[in-house]
Amino acid sequence: MSLMSILFLPYYIKIIGIEAYGIVGFYITLLALSQLLDLGLCMTVNREMARLLPHKNGVDECRHMTRTLEWIYWPMAVLIATVIAVLAPYLANDWIKAQELTKATVRQAIYCAGIALAFQWPGALYAGGLTGLQKQVLLNVIIIIFATLRALGMIVVLTFISPTIQAFFLWQTVSNTLQTITVAICFWKNLQGSLLPPQFDWKILKRVKGFALGIASTTVLVVIASQLDRAILSKMLTLEMFGYYSLAGVIASTLHYATGSIYNTFFPRFSQLVSMNDEKALKHAYHSGCQLMAVVAIPCALMVALFSNELMFFWTGNAETAERTSTLISLLTTGTLLNGLLMLPYALQLAYGWTKLGLYQCLVVIVVQIPLLILGVIYYGVTAAAWVSIMLNFFLFFITIPLMHRKIIRQEKMRWYLQDVAFPLFASLAMVLTGRWLFLKIDGGQVVQISAIVIIFIFSFLSAVLAAPLARQRAIQFLLKKQATMVNTDG
Repeated sequence: MSLMSILFLPYYIKIIGIEAYGIVGFYITLLALSQLLDLGLCMTVNREMARLLPHKNGVDECRHMTRTLEWIYWPMAVLIATVIAVLAPYLANDWIKAQELTKATVRQAIYCAGIALAFQWPGALYAGGLTGLQKQVLLNVIIIIFATLRALGMIVVLTFISPTIQAFFLWQTVSNTLQTITVAICFWKNLQGSLLPPQFDWKILKRVKGFALGIASTTVLVVIASQLDRAILSKMLTLEMFGYYSLAGVIASTLHYATGSIYNTFFPRFSQLVSMNDEKALKHAYHSGCQLMAVVAIPCALMVALFSNELMFFWTGNAETAERTSTLISLLTTGTLLNGLLMLPYALQLAYGWTKLGLYQCLVVIVVQIPLLILGVIYYGVTAAAWVSIMLNFFLFFITIPLMHRKIIRQEKMRWYLQDVAFPLFASLAMVLTGRWLFLKIDGGQVVQISAIVIIFIFSFLSAVLAAPLARQRAIQFLLKKQATMVNTDG
């Protein structure tokens, strides 16, 4: 779900109801689970584009590779829609526990969700290709345009055409189709420079199968680990309660828009530097990226975690919704932050073609997660699922990094823990905790409170930037450059 759509969530929920939004949460789970069919190919095309283009005949190789993968992605989209259509009656009758919506309505919504998902699926191939071509700006512009179209169009559809969950997914299908076609056209236009028509080539699949299968294995486990809570809770909870959990999960996942963008920016760069065997530049890019990740993600996550109740009330205007989701949001956002800080180390592993570490850690997480989730929810309620997320990501935080730096860019472990994470974390945390203490003493209306939260966030962000050495250096260079430009303009 796009950031723009998230802004309008209170309106969507007001029209279709929290129970119907539970089906939207189920759709998000299906979307994530569909990555199991990716077979590691999206990440493969990203890496291969970055590696091949600088070399002779690189454009031809990229064109042939994309055409080859198209013959996998588009049939897979048909398979996804078919499987969901077959499973829809069972999911509506036996899995999802609706109380207000009829089983027929739930079944129809799942049919529509399957079609929407099928038309969104192939877009991942072209988006991965644009990222590998380092056309992230173009890709982000397209995503922003269609996110706006999807959100505003949804308001029109639900307000003036049909205020139903079926209409919600039908518009999702239209916007997904248009976005996939647009990304595909832009990708092929940016992959010109060859007179040879793109062709299907088995040799390409054989060449990349080792990396792709390694990524596929890890992806399967990552998706299972990340979506296991929703899959289990969709069976154990009522659709209404699952709707609240899904809402909290969506709010927490907004952090992925920042961390994912940074990941997509640095992964192609890591791949190029690894292929050039430039370890000095790679270390600098790695720590620069990790510090950027920290100064962006940490202040945002801390503000959401510590002001979740206030932010949800400001956003929804519903005290009940804020009360029932605030604790979940705080816990899930903390887990998302820990996971986000590990994304660039994982990107570095993939740049080296090392997939086993990610595979093993995901396997351990799944084995531990299943019993913890089930027993935790039975005995302690839905918040136990969020605590499990924090525990597992905390475990990875102190296991993955030491193992990784024993093999690649050695001697960089403590620098990552201290400069890349601890310095900006504690600086930002100190500012947010101080701000929270002062905030509780404020006696003012909503405008005063919102202004206070904005000010606290600004100081938290600045503290993180100043505490991270490379981020601080980049900020100083930027300010000096701006000052020099202003002097030259005045002169």
